[in-house]
Amino acid sequence: QSRQRCWLTSVAPLLPLTNISFYIKSTKKLTLPIIFLSILFSAITTYPIFSQSNYNFILVSHPTQQVPWQKLMVEGSYLYLGASYYGFYVFDSNPFNPIVLGSVWLNMWPVDIDAENNYVYVANSDSGLRIIDVSTPASPFIVSTFKPANDRCKRVKVKNSYAYVVYVFSNSLEIIDASNPSSPSLAGQVNITNPASAIFIQDHYLYVAENGVGIKIFDITDPLNVQLTGLFATSGANTIFVSGNYIYAAYGFWLMIIDITDPQSPFEVGLHNNGVNIQDLHISNQRAFLLGNNGDVIAIDVSNPQQMQEVGYYNYTDISGAFDLHSVGDYVYIAHGDARGVVIKYEGNTGIEPDASSLQGFRLFQNYPNPFNPNTTIRYNLPKALSVNLKIHTITGQAVKTLVSRIQPSGEYDVQWDGRDNTGKAVASGVYLYQLKAGEFVESRKMVLLR
Repeated sequence: QSRQRCWLTSVAPLLPLTNISFYIKSTKKLTLPIIFLSILFSAITTYPIFSQSNYNFILVSHPTQQVPWQKLMVEGSYLYLGASYYGFYVFDSNPFNPIVLGSVWLNMWPVDIDAENNYVYVANSDSGLRIIDVSTPASPFIVSTFKPANDRCKRVKVKNSYAYVVYVFSNSLEIIDASNPSSPSLAGQVNITNPASAIFIQDHYLYVAENGVGIKIFDITDPLNVQLTGLFATSGANTIFVSGNYIYAAYGFWLMIIDITDPQSPFEVGLHNNGVNIQDLHISNQRAFLLGNNGDVIAIDVSNPQQMQEVGYYNYTDISGAFDLHSVGDYVYIAHGDARGVVIKYEGNTGIEPDASSLQGFRLFQNYPNPFNPNTTIRYNLPKALSVNLKIHTITGQAVKTLVSRIQPSGEYDVQWDGRDNTGKAVASGVYLYQLKAGEFVESRKMVLLR
């Protein structure tokens, strides 16, 4: 199953043609705005058109909090959200019930987010770079602000307490020392030819998509002596993601895969036309999840870069825009602007053997008994040996008890909780969350203690 594709070929007349409505086989009416620039001649233009038939995705949740979702990232148990003019929010990342734990007001729109060591770094447009302490998720607060002169903070990535920031207008990459989060300072600057559209960090390399130039690869082993290592020349890339030995770059309808096994000599290994204008992308489990600017989400099997194929499609129609996307395993979190957030799950089969990071076989069961007093059992299944963390939190995100924190072999496990916290003190009656984190698998469930 896949989206139906047809092609519209139009001959542009001498007068502007502003709107074409037509029906395709699926009987779903599509309206395609087309603007032709007519000079003294006609032009023939061909457009790929797809019917909107969802497949291999299911809707998991649609958070009801009345805040617009603009920029997001998921880090372990938490989802960090830039909510346009509403500020910054911390959510529980449970895909079935993302709930607000805390928030802090920002006076400008957040346009990018990264996190490290209980601090979230927000590119806050005209207000500069905000550093927010999220060690207590219910009470995040702004620690400091680093503001450039006469420019807008556009993108930020963080590595080892150094923030790498690019701006809207200036042709420079700034390196900000945030080892003292309350007093960040400019540590260095790298000149680039044109403003950057996207940046990404993997290991000790920084990847910068530079408008009209290409994707530059910098060695940031020494943040005070950043070195240009390689360049992949391309006219543009509006968003990039790096995983393993590949850069995944999106521009317009196209997804390009670039081999960076040798960072000094990157080269293209795959190119795929997806039929939507790609706003953002994320890689997980050998799949590329692509977000179209009209709300489409497309899953692309990228296990063979030279033979990419679409394996899933989802469109949530009640939207006013599409801004950002983040995947954790097969769960995809989408920022849909004023339509708030949507969490969907990929449930298809790529037809290939699962790789080492596959989440098949993981399971976290409901505790029993539930409600309980004071003892309960939590059961989970691991398909392979992994580092496992099983923790109890309050409904507001405060840590209560760590039940498991070690490497465990594959198998099914039963873990007891006696209703006490890490200090041995009995906790009060109420609703608690227990979360299992094993590799890329993260899942939370609720339980009720009634004393």
